[in-house]
Amino acid sequence: MPKQTFKIEGFHGGLNTNADPRDISEIQSSDIKDVKITNLGRIKTLGRTSLNNSLSNSISLLNNKGLFVMDSDRKVSNNALSNESLIIVYDDGGNSFDVKDSGGWSTAEISLDTNDPVFYSSDGILRIGDGSFSQSGKWYGYIPNRYFNSLRADSSAIDNWISLNQDINSPTLGKCLISNPEVGSDSNGVNSSASEYIGNVIDVSGDDVAVPNAVNLRVGVQYSANYPSAASNYTTSNSTDSDSSTIYPLLNDQTVTIAEQTSGTYDYVSVARSVDNNVSEDQSMITGFYITTAEWNDLDKVEIQLTDGSEFMYNVFPKSDIKPDCWNLLVSSITNLDRGGASGEGISAWDLRVYDNITGSVGFSVAGPVVATNPGLEGFQEGLYSFHYSFLYDDEKQESLPFAFADVDSVNFSKVNVLGGSILFNFDAYINTFADPSGSYSFNKRIVGSRLYYKLEENDSFYLIGELDFIDKGFKWFPEGNDLAYSMVNTSNASGNFLSKSCIIKGISPDSANIIDTFKNINGFDTQVKSLVCRYKTAVVHGRRCYVGNIKKDDVVHSDRMIKSRVNKFDTFPSDMGVVDVAIRDGESIVKLEAFADRILQFKQKSLYIINVAENIDFLEDVYRNKGCEFSYHVVKTDYGITWFNKFGLYLFDGKSVNNLLEKDNIKLIDESDWETFITDGGDDTDMSSAHIGYVPNRRQILVKNENTELLIYDLLLRSWTKTGTNHIAILDSKMTNFTLDSNQNLFYISGNSSFIQTWDPTSSYSYDFKYTTKDIDFGQPSVRKKIHKVYITYKTNATTDVLVKYDTNGHTDYNLLFANGTNFTSNELVYDSGNANKWITAELKPNTSSEANNINSFALQFTSDGTVPATFEINDITIVYRIKNVK
Repeated sequence: MPKQTFKIEGFHGGLNTNADPRDISEIQSSDIKDVKITNLGRIKTLGRTSLNNSLSNSISLLNNKGLFVMDSDRKVSNNALSNESLIIVYDDGGNSFDVKDSGGWSTAEISLDTNDPVFYSSDGILRIGDGSFSQSGKWYGYIPNRYFNSLRADSSAIDNWISLNQDINSPTLGKCLISNPEVGSDSNGVNSSASEYIGNVIDVSGDDVAVPNAVNLRVGVQYSANYPSAASNYTTSNSTDSDSSTIYPLLNDQTVTIAEQTSGTYDYVSVARSVDNNVSEDQSMITGFYITTAEWNDLDKVEIQLTDGSEFMYNVFPKSDIKPDCWNLLVSSITNLDRGGASGEGISAWDLRVYDNITGSVGFSVAGPVVATNPGLEGFQEGLYSFHYSFLYDDEKQESLPFAFADVDSVNFSKVNVLGGSILFNFDAYINTFADPSGSYSFNKRIVGSRLYYKLEENDSFYLIGELDFIDKGFKWFPEGNDLAYSMVNTSNASGNFLSKSCIIKGISPDSANIIDTFKNINGFDTQVKSLVCRYKTAVVHGRRCYVGNIKKDDVVHSDRMIKSRVNKFDTFPSDMGVVDVAIRDGESIVKLEAFADRILQFKQKSLYIINVAENIDFLEDVYRNKGCEFSYHVVKTDYGITWFNKFGLYLFDGKSVNNLLEKDNIKLIDESDWETFITDGGDDTDMSSAHIGYVPNRRQILVKNENTELLIYDLLLRSWTKTGTNHIAILDSKMTNFTLDSNQNLFYISGNSSFIQTWDPTSSYSYDFKYTTKDIDFGQPSVRKKIHKVYITYKTNATTDVLVKYDTNGHTDYNLLFANGTNFTSNELVYDSGNANKWITAELKPNTSSEANNINSFALQFTSDGTVPATFEINDITIVYRIKNVK
């Protein structure tokens, strides 16, 4: 038979350890190491990690974890505007996180003592959770100098990257005074010539009218005419009257206290005065009435009489409607008065009658009366009102649960009861951002504003009064509004106490009660939720929400539970809302969450759950058994989907299905036992805790590292495998973080006590472990004998190759058969020809003895390193000259 040639021109089939070497394709290899297969018609050496000595940062690494990269438009090192990819790494020795930008390292930027950091970011803000659930996570972001700018409450010292707690906490301080802002002369009280609090009304003990480091509120009544409440203006029957120094005024700077002088002589106490006004459909008369619980026990009823000459009108307020320990606003209007013949025009006398229960005497306080516009159905209706405020966090205005304003003291309560008709409140807001007037800004620096609410006792809804904006320095009626209805100003007090650090919005006067906007319809959850705080072991941002899994919520650990934040509010996790339970009490816990193509992938140790989140209702789409993972760093996101591994294989979810990358077209490429041996490092790393996965975007390759630093590399384009020896991943001092991508989308990790950045460079590098083995070639006729005459190898290099070439026959794998010296081949090695450096040359190889290559059934070549294979070494093609012998 004539001589024939068999040519190998492609190598991109990669490694195949599952099939017999004789049954694989000629573009595949039964044993390949340190070989790059991305060029379809060439063999090159693989890349390796490179170390940048200038980027060291001496810290104690948390092994296998603690590395994250976040995009930002601002540097950390000097706060300058710049397109950055920030590198965040945990210092286990300092219990803090260091941050690197293009300007270098900034150390101890974020303080958190954890052995399980959990990262996620959105809109240039980093969150770091404590996977051990022992403490609050951290929020890290840049905050400009913008709060209360130019006011005395200014936060001018911010303008920096700040680390704060992640929790959306409610206010814990703030008092509400029920009092109209009247002009007064008291040097130490609630009214000044500027209608403000004055004097030393705030102190460190917090037992005065307002408190520091809080929003404080004054609630009054809108009115058009006031009859001063001085004692001399009243006529009383069977009583003692006096100005009270213990009850702050509702309607001016004095309140008259009326106390019955004797018991049982009269059934009522009468308080009368002359007035000059009228009561009509458009106008009401409002009386302030205050009674303590002790006195209320002896109360029977309260009656107001308005007279016009000899005729009168009256309304009666039974004891059951009167609330003790707060101001009762008694509204007299045409719609609620019983007529004794009066027309309602030209009211000239007002009489308040307080009836006792005969067995006791009644003491009370009275203020007013005042004349006010009757708002009818648009006003604040009858009921007991309390007042509340919340904090707004970050640009997303994540709102805390409301806090009920505290009472001023044991006499002045922060609630008011409206009876007989509707009124209109007015409000003053005092914002004090300092805990110490000589100190610094002490509000949480994430807080951008506050919302004020009122609540009726019989109604669970919190109705919006309006929003305080700490950035634009004003008040607006609606959350979505852009226009400020009122502006903040400094208080008139500048005497050095806390008010000298306050700003105020005065005279907030709504023309109707807001009964549309509630806390619930603004936020999508009500105030009855237990908390907004959640601890978590894994987190991912998808669809403008954050999904967290394996959580601790309200002091209960739910290892199977996933919960999602509110839209655009990445730290807000209301209790019992957004819960996604797909499998509970199944003996597994959530290890990792990832997102791809409107799906959340929920990894447990053994199982994978695919959850569809494209619509408003999240639902379980599929379950894959034996496709879970052991550690969160065993999962990576790629351009093609989510990739992860376990001891059974390497998998890819492409948005439609899960594929085992150990297979190609339903044919195994890597034997399961070979994979398990690799990933567990032969049993030395049975839990795979030292194994890692990374993605190289510019080469579309997945790298899987085992404890021994060997790599298996999968090419997503070619769908083929190659592997490395133990010297391509450098781990200094036996410490390395997880893999991630830098600003140039290069794969890197940090290693060693000096914490060097190690970057994977896919460019060909030198190799000590170079190996390429062809298939066991039978030339298409396995049972027919052949003779190998020559082998031609086209290659190039610019240095000594140190590449041995040997062969074996008939399926043997010793590869101890040699070629004789020949053209460009000496001492079993391919020769470096300095005159043809980096040029293609051809080596001609002949079997050392003809008997070894004669009468064979199959033939295989193996290329191995005999020292250092240079980075420039390449093989373009291999040609085997053979002759088939006659069949006998």
